[in-house]
Amino acid sequence: IRWRDGAFTVWTLDGGSSGVVHRAGDSLYLHQENAALQVIRGDAVDVAVDVPEVRAQRLAGVAIHASGDLHLVWPEAGAARWDGQRLQPFAPEWHGWMRRQRVSGVTTLPTGEVAVFTERGGLAVFSAAGEWLHQIDDRAGLPSAHVRSVQVDGDGGLWLALDLGIARADPLAGHTHFGGASGLACAPVREVVRHGEILYVATGQGIHRLVPGRGDALARFERLPGSFANHHGLTAHRSGLIAAATDGILVFPFDGPPQRLTADRDSRVVIPRPADPAAFWVGGRG
Repeated sequence: IRWRDGAFTVWTLDGGSSGVVHRAGDSLYLHQENAALQVIRGDAVDVAVDVPEVRAQRLAGVAIHASGDLHLVWPEAGAARWDGQRLQPFAPEWHGWMRRQRVSGVTTLPTGEVAVFTERGGLAVFSAAGEWLHQIDDRAGLPSAHVRSVQVDGDGGLWLALDLGIARADPLAGHTHFGGASGLACAPVREVVRHGEILYVATGQGIHRLVPGRGDALARFERLPGSFANHHGLTAHRSGLIAAATDGILVFPFDGPPQRLTADRDSRVVIPRPADPAAFWVGGRG
């Protein structure tokens, strides 16, 4: 689904299985089991990667390296790098670990490293060549080893959306956890978005924003008025925060009350369209 000029345009993908949407850099990738990896270019949906390994299992994540290569990860089939012609294993000696921990996504860092995050083993950082550098998990103090999403901030810190709360990790200085005592209910954090100087998170119990600490008051999260649904996706748009929830798509203006764009549509992901600031993409069921 794409929103532009006050209306939605809907594309129905072929195939019986549900699709997954991945944003990598400024591109939007679509994948279904038993199908090629597709990319949206303008109003067209083109084939990006079509090899047996991609068709064999649903992808857990797609990321673009500074070289332009694609990093692909699967929940139980390790990781690979696509250079436009060939699919090559990435960090193959760690594929056993990736399968055991069940990969949930991948992102590339500004310094060139590749972060692979999992459902059971936290987050592992690899060099661009696939060498294991370090791991951040519950043994390092994270309250949950299930990392759902990762956002890199301007200082190079990693914001980890966890099964319980959110944490900011700095490989050189440890991490800070935000949970129930910091204003976040005991619900999964599914998306992390920064707009200006404010950090927003989408959770199973609404949209929250981070309020910086002042004086003796510690930084904490507060829920946005009118956000109580189970939210799966979130993005910053020029009209406000666009949230995808189980009960529809909502916009939270930066200077007004929330507005509902659609109702009774189970929406799972919302992604901006960099080529057109007025538009954004929404992925849903049905």
